[in-house]
Amino acid sequence: MYGLPAVAAVMSRAWRRALIALAGLLLAACQTSSPQMAAIGGTQQLPGLVRAPLSLEVTMPDGDHETLDAFVTRPSGPGRYPVALITHGTSEDVYNRALTPNRYSSTAIAFARRGYAAVMVLRRGYGRSTGRDMVTGVSCDNPGHQRAGEVARTDLLAALEAVRQQPWASPDKAVMLGSSTGGWAVLAAAAVNPPGVQAVLDFSGGRGASWVNVCGKDALLEAAAGFGQTARTQVLWIYAENDKEFSPVLAREMFARYQAAGGTGELLVTPASGENGHFIMSQAPPTLWWPRVSEFLAARGLPSTELVKAQTAGLPPPAGLSEDGKKSFARYLASTSYEKAFATDGRAHWSWNSGYRTQQDAAQAVVSYCRQRSTSCVLYAVGDKLIPAAP
Repeated sequence: MYGLPAVAAVMSRAWRRALIALAGLLLAACQTSSPQMAAIGGTQQLPGLVRAPLSLEVTMPDGDHETLDAFVTRPSGPGRYPVALITHGTSEDVYNRALTPNRYSSTAIAFARRGYAAVMVLRRGYGRSTGRDMVTGVSCDNPGHQRAGEVARTDLLAALEAVRQQPWASPDKAVMLGSSTGGWAVLAAAAVNPPGVQAVLDFSGGRGASWVNVCGKDALLEAAAGFGQTARTQVLWIYAENDKEFSPVLAREMFARYQAAGGTGELLVTPASGENGHFIMSQAPPTLWWPRVSEFLAARGLPSTELVKAQTAGLPPPAGLSEDGKKSFARYLASTSYEKAFATDGRAHWSWNSGYRTQQDAAQAVVSYCRQRSTSCVLYAVGDKLIPAAP
């Protein structure tokens, strides 16, 4: 969220986590009117696309039945589209359970506009997915990096099988992509060469990272080599120059070990993005990485041409809002990360954020946060629409 002008445009990860932990308390303070909430709707729809929540009923190799929390973004026209299966990173438990499959909507929209059925899936133990987080390894001495990737891979392959049962999903064309531990998970998936998966995109992939060091670095390099021994599916490794979790130096080390063991693919290091380039898949504009990704996909027979044109909502900023506030509102409009909302007192205070499960959730959260600074804050916009003032 964005509040006072002094608040940085991109908040620290610790601040984001604190806000998530406080979400329940903040919602209680919200005074948004019922008529407003009824008019908001649950999910932002975009011209030419369908966006909808999805529950995937899957059977794991051990016979357990689980439900994976997911969200699909796809072209609105009839047909069976190549699947872009997207997955996420990992943080503390409060963040993991608060995670929504809308969190990577910007990435999903970029793929859907180019003819993919983009499905963001939360692995076991995250959001509303059943089961528990199956991450193995409890210490830097025994991090279990390879095993953790293999366990996460199980979730993704089960999800892909379930998605392919949908009438809008291709049974034999797919790309898998993930961020951070999700990138590590799709790298592990490439090691078993899933049928009908032509490409894998590993955004900032790895495990055991902190801003200080990487826990079990040697084990991480060994695991990358282990995956490379059997992987023949093409993988594009994507890291930002200013990734504070897995630096380009480490990315090159992992890629070299992977390649030397037999893995095939390419490494792309993008220019710096934001305060921490580790979050390029969720926070950077897709224009940072799409040109190279487009070439990579096209070379493997997957769609890369834009079918649905992007549209930016032409909403006016609040007339009396400060210049910094108007700049923040411009960033809000440019963001394709949904579900999002913007609240303000119309002068010096504002708040906005995205990635909520519903537009109502986004509205309640930003109003609550903004009212910690000014009791005059009201809801101004939700998604791509202005909200009339409450009577």
